[in-house]
Amino acid sequence: MSSVKKRLLISWTSPYMFHEAIVPLIPELVEHFTVYIILWDYRITGRLHELLDCLVRTGSIEKCWLLPDYAPSGRRADLFNHHWFIRRNIRLWRSFNFDALLASDELVSFHRYLTECVLPSDCVRVCLSVGRTHLLLKEVLSKELLSGRSPASAVALGKQAESEKQKRAIRNLVAGVKQTGSLRFLIGKLIEQVRVRVRNLLEKDTYFIDRILLPTVFAGRSFPYHAYDQLTQIGSGRSHATIFFDEVMARAHAPLFEKSRVYVASYPTRDNCRCRTMESGSSIILVLVEGYVPEEFFPLYYRDIQTVLKKTGGSAVHLRPHPRSEGDPAAKLCTYLRMQGIVATVAENDQPIREVACDYVAVVGPFSNGLFVAREACNFVNVIGLIAVSHPNVSNPRFSFGVSDHIGWIENDCSYDPDIFVRRKFVPPDRKSVPQILCELVFNQGGLPALG
Repeated sequence: MSSVKKRLLISWTSPYMFHEAIVPLIPELVEHFTVYIILWDYRITGRLHELLDCLVRTGSIEKCWLLPDYAPSGRRADLFNHHWFIRRNIRLWRSFNFDALLASDELVSFHRYLTECVLPSDCVRVCLSVGRTHLLLKEVLSKELLSGRSPASAVALGKQAESEKQKRAIRNLVAGVKQTGSLRFLIGKLIEQVRVRVRNLLEKDTYFIDRILLPTVFAGRSFPYHAYDQLTQIGSGRSHATIFFDEVMARAHAPLFEKSRVYVASYPTRDNCRCRTMESGSSIILVLVEGYVPEEFFPLYYRDIQTVLKKTGGSAVHLRPHPRSEGDPAAKLCTYLRMQGIVATVAENDQPIREVACDYVAVVGPFSNGLFVAREACNFVNVIGLIAVSHPNVSNPRFSFGVSDHIGWIENDCSYDPDIFVRRKFVPPDRKSVPQILCELVFNQGGLPALG
């Protein structure tokens, strides 16, 4: 391997997942690369701000840019500022002549600016998927891809399944009106559909401005979606390599990413566990609260949390809101649980889950990437998914999770396999690390796939 450090640009859209999964990689990456970072400035915690300042100040990383975000407001002015910031920095970024890009996706317009307007042609481009993927939410399509069916055939069957799903939803709506005889029920469902349609219209408007109009004005380019961008929500396999942390996810995406090498790496928190023995020194349960929580879910949370408390001997609950949560869903749920007699507290969420998982006897919650992070962070904590309070769009949380052998599940009816409460050591698969794969790609470029 060459002794000369090459220039690596890390570009990330989610500060939350950057803190969880990318920060642990930096010490090993800086041994081989001069590291530069571009991070979307979306609800970056004070703790992460301090960490980034420290990394720059100590010379661990060369430079960090915070890219103005527009998602929270949706205002056209913020969208313009986002693109204008990119436009003002294109020449500077180009001057660094980066040797490698490690990006969270190929999808967003900013990453298209990088790949089409900034990076040299010989730059090694790697997409790193750190979360649960959108593709596995499409159960029929994913199963067809996993069975070996061609992408075109699998996509067609997937669309047919989605159409049938929409028809079932309409039938369920009609049945609900007949069963309840409630005009209020019907009006509520109609308002929900109107909101969906309005949101879709706004997204189409944003698509034109974000991917066509402003890139044309500022860079003479347009960035329409590629074949599978919307389907996977990470891209269409237009990077030299795509890295996953889950075998099922890698196998499902591989047929769609024919021009990209697909890898499965060890999760960045390997050897993170602080537990000295199999016995837990804690009696507190960490409950992950994902985004908005409908009040009709409160009794389901109570039911399943009560089960976990009884089976683990837990005495109290910490509710951790998602870092991107709007409003205060955890506080409302906390009040409800207290009224039912559970000792509950809302926990801070500015510290990564990988740093706190070992402090709990169990980590539970709806289908989310947080469950996966907790499982990889601690070798002994019980990690349990709650199907009843998972998002309705996740029809089969077990399947959508990928490899879920080491995750326990409590079903819709509160049934469960008693084995999920047995505390045993989790031994993650022995795989190459992300820095090892990146070094192989960058320092031994022979045979890299040609990109269109």
